[in-house]
Amino acid sequence: MIKIERGKIPENIASVLNTKREKKLPKIKELVDSGELRSKDFNGKIWSGKVKKFLHKSQHGKCCYCERRRDQKRETDVEHFRPKAEVEGKENHPGYWWLAYDWENLLIACKKCNQEYKQTQFPLKEESKRVYTENCDLREEEPFLINPLEEDPELFIDYDIEGNRPMAKAIGRCERGKKTVNELTGMNDIEVMLERAERLEDCYDVCLNLKNSENNELRSRADKRLHKYISCCSEFSGFARFYFKKKGCI
Repeated sequence: MIKIERGKIPENIASVLNTKREKKLPKIKELVDSGELRSKDFNGKIWSGKVKKFLHKSQHGKCCYCERRRDQKRETDVEHFRPKAEVEGKENHPGYWWLAYDWENLLIACKKCNQEYKQTQFPLKEESKRVYTENCDLREEEPFLINPLEEDPELFIDYDIEGNRPMAKAIGRCERGKKTVNELTGMNDIEVMLERAERLEDCYDVCLNLKNSENNELRSRADKRLHKYISCCSEFSGFARFYFKKKGCI
């Protein structure tokens, strides 16, 4: 999990979201007021068109949580950081419906993280500060889930590299880190850890060549691989950065 830098929203994407917001939200508000809002009431087509395509590209095809690269059409969802139609365990909360088409609430997540782990969970450190209407200040909330659009996850999360299945873990006693990696995302799902283990083998090989090889060509190639693995474009780049820092390679 790394901080996502995607810059200013493109005009064509902003236009799509603004149009959808103007057309859909008044009707959504009526459904909220009548207590009849359901997830299906939002226009799902927008999540498979230009918006999804751009989000997927801006995240280098990677899940915002587990950092696996996944196919745009078959293996990813447009993720609403704050759930749009309901909040798990909060029967009287209609969801953050007014953020359904908000650029700052949209990410790309793999189906495993989104559908099997996060779902509609959105726990807060202080429930009394939860926002229920569009006129309240979201900055009052303190989510347990780390927001990669606004925060640097590497300040909360590192990894256990002992053994053959490197696990994500909270730094120190960070409760937000614990909930993010163990409950709210698939960062420690068995499939994810097995794929991360493959990158561990690559990182180990790079580190070995950088530290022990007397062959300049091998060292140069290892250095190029290191910079490739820690690039935001690569799968598990957050893990790679942690590993190479731990081993004194960067």
